[in-house]
Formats: sequence, structure tokens, C-alpha cells
Amino acid sequence: MFECVIEAIDVLLKAADDDLIDKLKSEGYINPAESVENINTLEDRLAEALNDQLDYYMQGLEGAELENVLENVLPALLAGDLTNQEIADIFKDVFDGAMRSLIDAYIKDIDKDLAFSMFSNRASDWIDSWSEELGQIMKLGSHNELQRILDNALDEGESIQTVMERLTDSYGFSRTRARATAITEMLTAHSYSKQEAILQSPAVDRKEWKHTGEHKNKPRPHHQALDGTIVDKNEPFVISAPNGTYEAMFPRDTALPASERVNCHCIHRAIVNEDILGLSLADRRALQQEAIDKDNFVWEVELNASNRAAAGIE
Repeated sequence: MFECVIEAIDVLLKAADDDLIDKLKSEGYINPAESVENINTLEDRLAEALNDQLDYYMQGLEGAELENVLENVLPALLAGDLTNQEIADIFKDVFDGAMRSLIDAYIKDIDKDLAFSMFSNRASDWIDSWSEELGQIMKLGSHNELQRILDNALDEGESIQTVMERLTDSYGFSRTRARATAITEMLTAHSYSKQEAILQSPAVDRKEWKHTGEHKNKPRPHHQALDGTIVDKNEPFVISAPNGTYEAMFPRDTALPASERVNCHCIHRAIVNEDILGLSLADRRALQQEAIDKDNFVWEVELNASNRAAAGIE
């Protein structure tokens, strides 16, 4: 499962920081140097968490008989693995700090006199819920990698020492995985930050999908086809993919499957109503707060409907 991830963002993984800054700038990401700093911070912290997880596995496997591992050792080892919470806490911390700065920058890019003052409830919920989900996804990926290596060792009659060596060399616990994840998720944070800025900016009434991927990035034809599509800022884009039709508020929306998110180089941009920019600053600030309050109400309605549906309540 990991090979496709490596291939998908290989061009970014090979880029030096300066090259990555230039690449992000050319593709329309705001504050590219700061973004690369955040990527590096996230990479370092994820690499440390994966190394802690690897050490935990090594301690559990050391001295065990391979034939007994699957039945007697592995279940307790997996049950005691709390890496998901460590990783979730890392993402929450990095997302919170990075997105405050990004939202402010994207707001000022639209209206230089406005500023970020608070997250909408929708944005706060996304930071918490997506961080928790990423923790679970990464832990499950490591579990699957451990299971695969153990199964192969049993099939090949290898020793527990060989298993431990293979784990050490595995992509699943590597800095490469940490960097791949850091890049993907910081670009996702950019998309959510821009959408939050669009939501909070009274001068914006519509948004446009922009395809920025270069030919060497193997662009998705259906993403290219969306280039120039304009919708209301509170409405989703409709993506007609080969494997189905999806709705997304912006590129890399986490509502999309990985096949539509990973290595996506598209962005979305705000379409500004110049008449609103002509209003007084006090009026624009009031409209900004009104937009946040309105979305908070809509989000609460959506959340209640989702909870009722999950509980089977009509």
C-alpha cells in the first residue's frame, strides 16, 4: 500500500527546501517559506512518533518465537499501541498554529484591512476530527506493515531477528513516510485555510477551481477539465472522476478519496466583489463576523442532522 504513496508525491519528496518554496509559490500557495518551515516541523515530529512506535514494536518482539508472535504477542502489542493519539496531538498543534497564520494571510490577500480573529466552528471541528482520523490512519498503516512483514517471515521461515531488521528498513516507520505525510497534509491545511478565508471575507461571493499541475506531475484530466469552473463560495465543486462523481468544497477536501487528493496540485481562488470592498472597514468587519455566525449556525444544523442520521432518527 505504501508504494503508491511514494510514487504519488515523489517529485515533492526530492525537492530541496528552496526548490519546494519556489514550487509552492509558482502554484499559488501563500507564504511558501513559512509553509516549508511548517512542513519540516511536522516531518520531524512525525518521524519521532514513528520511531517511538518502531521502538515499541521492537521491545514487544524481542526474544519472542516467531511461531508464537501472531497468536500470543501481536494482539497485545497492537492493543497497547497509542501512537494514534500522539500523532493526532501533533497534527492538532501544527494545524492550529499554521492555519491561524495562513487564514490571516489569505484574508489579507483578499482585503488588506481585515484580519483573522477566530476560527469558525467548522474549521475548529475539522482540525480536531481530521487530526484524530490521521492518527488512526497512520497507526493502521503501521499495523498493516507489521502484519505484512510477519506474514512474509512465516511464509519464508525467517527469524524474529530478520523481522526486526525488515521493520527498521520499512517505509512504514521511515522519515520518508513522515515527509510524504507532512507535505500532503500541509497542502490540505492550505486548502482549508483558504476556504475559511473565503468564508470570512464579505467581499467574496464566488470561488474558482484552478488547475496548476505540470505535465510531469501526471495531471488528472478531470481536474484539468474543472479549470475555470466558478461556483458560489458556499457551494461544492462537482468532480466527475473515472471511478465516481464527488463533491468537494475545494481541492484536497478530505471528503474526497485519496485517489482525488494525493498529489493534487490544484488550488481554488476567491472572486472578489469590488462593491463590498468599497464599504467602510467597520461595515466589512461586521459582515465578517456575520459570515462566521451564519456558518456556525449552518454547521450546527448539519452536525445535528448527521448525528440524527447516524443514530437512525428521522
